[in-house]
Amino acid sequence: MSGWVETALGSVATLQRGYDLPEDRRVSGAVPIVSSSGISGYHNEARCSGPGVITGRYGTLGRVYFIREDFWPHNTTLFVKDFHGNDPRFVYYLLNSIDLATHSAVSAVPGLNRNDLHRLPVMIPAIPIQRRIAEILGRLDDKIEVNRRINRTLAAMAQALYRHWFVEFGPFRDGEFVESELGLVPKGWEVRRVRGLLELAYGKGLPEPARIPGPFPVVGSSGRVGCHVESVVAGPGIVVGRKGTIGKLTWVEEDFWPIDTTYYVVPTRPIVSFEYLYHLLGDLDLDSRNADSAVPGLNRNDVYRVPVVVPPGEILERFDRAAKPWFGSMQANRREMATLAATRDYLLPKLLSGEVEVA
Repeated sequence: MSGWVETALGSVATLQRGYDLPEDRRVSGAVPIVSSSGISGYHNEARCSGPGVITGRYGTLGRVYFIREDFWPHNTTLFVKDFHGNDPRFVYYLLNSIDLATHSAVSAVPGLNRNDLHRLPVMIPAIPIQRRIAEILGRLDDKIEVNRRINRTLAAMAQALYRHWFVEFGPFRDGEFVESELGLVPKGWEVRRVRGLLELAYGKGLPEPARIPGPFPVVGSSGRVGCHVESVVAGPGIVVGRKGTIGKLTWVEEDFWPIDTTYYVVPTRPIVSFEYLYHLLGDLDLDSRNADSAVPGLNRNDVYRVPVVVPPGEILERFDRAAKPWFGSMQANRREMATLAATRDYLLPKLLSGEVEVA
């Protein structure tokens, strides 16, 4: 810990409340709006220059975000107004090393009080060490972000191929078309209800205290929410948000446990693959099919009644041969991201406590 000093967090980073920006005042642009849950939209005007560090004040408490470009911090956040000469990315990792959510104000609506945070004691090293720590951890996060971008590109390519083939009928325009309830479709293709292709099976409850860390992902309506020593569904598979993040699709390669806020997909025709069904469901605007009840949720019977165009088996096989390698690459990237994140999470407390020294 040679060269490290103890000080108050407010002497390292001055936090300030973000700025309100209602939906009806937003103008389309390239400036990210950062809310307590991350980037929640874009605007044509920035309130702060990058790089910036932002954390949730209300809503999603204590999550910390680093952003390189100019940005608009939403009023659900606190952002660093003054780094006092400290390295901004080091400050980002410093805040990540603190369990900020435990410092929420005692009130009817929990939230982070910046004055309380400013009084927190922290240990910080000299600026060159700050930069070296930020560089080590930043390389891991930068590679994770590269993989995320690659996966977004691969997913967009697969979805574009699906729409080109099965919505626009691009490769089949030279063939004969016939009338159907959905308009003109290639001859030999069928119009079926979603019910004839898949079942949306209910997930199974698994409260967080009952989860024992293990190799199998636990998947909720917002995506992966943890892991467990047991699984209930063999992978690969598709999880669909039923409550909470309604209609969100999560692709899972390995065996998994879908919790009771979700459905998981069971194909009911042997010729349809999970890759095809993933894109078919993604094209159905599922988040608009809420159950008419006090607690919104995805109504699977409404989904079952939707008519879709289904091509012959040999065309589905051609699509699978094109799409499966992309899905495989995305899964390999996700595995690497998990390894990188685990390495970062292991190193962060050691580097921020001085247990691991850097030159």
